[in-house]
Amino acid sequence: MMKKSLAVLVLTVSALSINAQTSSDVLLTVEDEKITVDEFMYVYNKNQNLTETVEKKSMEEYLDLFINFKLKVHEAKELNMHKNPNFNKELREYRAKLAKPYLTDKEVTEKLVKESYERLKYDVDASHILIRLHPNALPKDTLVVYDKMLGIREKIMSGEATFEEMVMLHSEDSGKKTDKGRLGYFTAFKMLYNFETAAYNTPIGEVSKPVRTYYGYHLVKVNDKRPALGRLVASHIFIKASKNADEATQNRAKNRIDEIYGLLEKGNSFESLAKQYSEDENTAPKGGDLGNFGINEFIPEFENAAYSVEKEGEYTKPFKTPLGWHIIKVTKKISLLPYEKMKDELYVKVELDDRSNIGKKSIANRLKREYRVEEFLSERDDFYEKVDLSFFEAKWYKSVTKDLNETIFTINEKQYNQQGFAEYLYQHQITDQSVKKEVVPTVNGLYDAYLESSLLNYENSKLEEKYPEFKALMNEYRDGILLFELNDKMVWSKSIIDTTGLREFYNAHKDDYKWDTRYDVRIYSCNSKKMAKKALKMAERGDDPLFIQTELNKDSELAVRVEEGKYEEDDNELIEKAKKSKKFSKVMKTDRGYQFVEIIDTEEPRIKELPEARGQVMADYQKELEKKWIEELKAKYSYSINKEVLESIKK
Repeated sequence: MMKKSLAVLVLTVSALSINAQTSSDVLLTVEDEKITVDEFMYVYNKNQNLTETVEKKSMEEYLDLFINFKLKVHEAKELNMHKNPNFNKELREYRAKLAKPYLTDKEVTEKLVKESYERLKYDVDASHILIRLHPNALPKDTLVVYDKMLGIREKIMSGEATFEEMVMLHSEDSGKKTDKGRLGYFTAFKMLYNFETAAYNTPIGEVSKPVRTYYGYHLVKVNDKRPALGRLVASHIFIKASKNADEATQNRAKNRIDEIYGLLEKGNSFESLAKQYSEDENTAPKGGDLGNFGINEFIPEFENAAYSVEKEGEYTKPFKTPLGWHIIKVTKKISLLPYEKMKDELYVKVELDDRSNIGKKSIANRLKREYRVEEFLSERDDFYEKVDLSFFEAKWYKSVTKDLNETIFTINEKQYNQQGFAEYLYQHQITDQSVKKEVVPTVNGLYDAYLESSLLNYENSKLEEKYPEFKALMNEYRDGILLFELNDKMVWSKSIIDTTGLREFYNAHKDDYKWDTRYDVRIYSCNSKKMAKKALKMAERGDDPLFIQTELNKDSELAVRVEEGKYEEDDNELIEKAKKSKKFSKVMKTDRGYQFVEIIDTEEPRIKELPEARGQVMADYQKELEKKWIEELKAKYSYSINKEVLESIKK
């Protein structure tokens, strides 16, 4: 079945800008729906601009596709598919994604993006001391921890104690005590934002003032700063040997990696050896290619080895990690790209990072000024007597507030009553036992959060009204999801379920699905030309493949490998060579080493059975179903084109 993606639809909905004409003339009528020039030209121009993914078409061609689209959407509505709970759930999910840029402060976000780019120019090596504090801790408890951190810092700054001594005495990050608080090098987006800010703003050798994060208060000592190491494009050869593997497995892995390294030193291709011998199933077929990566993306042993390679094109000696043995080749060292080329990626990272809360807080404050907000704090204070200690054990029930029904605040005259706040409290009960069980500050803090959340939700509800481009996109997504669901029902899933129809289609078109001549072959892959010739000689005299491998792999586990399969001639260049001798090809150098092929049997050209051609038959059957369905829709529903309007927009 086709992968679910709106990108497969005729109408692509990825662009975020409107390129519409200004005419509201009716171009197309489908049943009782009138489609204006505005709507058609918006989608037409957008798709014409997507030259890399959408083939440019004439206006008539595109209008025909557009009619098909609208007929399908009309059919979906006639079937009440827009009332399906799954449809509405999916549409809500898409809307939430589209709404994100409208619910954060763009100016603040842009500053955060530019700041993150500047920070990515450097790596910071830091240590820290942590005193844990819940994010909703009361002010007086917060002050106690803050003062304690100031005292610790004063002892360090005065020389009374070293930073490392204070780590061992006071830090509550138990995982880092063994490293005496050392975190190693990191760059932007690798730590919580406030921690990152302290690390980048504190000079080398100094200790920051107490800095607050979700986990509590930290003191950050900056050990070093360096120009960013950047990213690496690298490949590796991997031989499995986990730290818990038995001695025989460990020895085997060590012998294999050493032998591979020896072949590298003799000038063998790294990529070829990775394809032949690497046990990383994901990268071996690609010559060991890992793509590009930066610091803190692999385990330290692997990362340190990779960054120790001085020049592009060089490789490491074999080294061990908890997973096994590796050799890394660095193909390219990537410096930081210019800001303009990175900003889109950075916007996404900022949105996913905790620093995005700064933009949300900023827009909530703006909305509070923009909309008419009236608060009734005495109604908030009613909750001081309704919330008790059970709230701090997640055992509080909102039913105790059933007598509270007054308005707690209004936004543009929309009333939010006490029961709404009670529900919010119920959903945000505290389970962290480290939080002090004091009601008033807790209620006040959650009230502020409820008001902020309500402001953002209110703005969210007005997006279609305030922003025409948002409304247009939502219409496209709605129609796109409907179209997908209907296509799935009428074409994609139907082609899977309708086995009788698929069989009939295959029988009517079976001459289109044929095998060329195929060959059952054994492929021998060897680590040297000399070894390949020995293997070929043994195979030619009739020795069993298992015997050949056993004999020739006595001194090297890499010497000879044999695999069997069925191929057409174009699938393997060695088959043509073997055909000439009717049995064995000559030894040839390939990217898999030195290889030769033995032809075991030959199968003459024939029509493929349905199971053999199922993928291709199903794709063709889906096209046939689509064609017939469109014909049915055009016969079922009326539609008309205003020729005069069409001619005017063509000009």
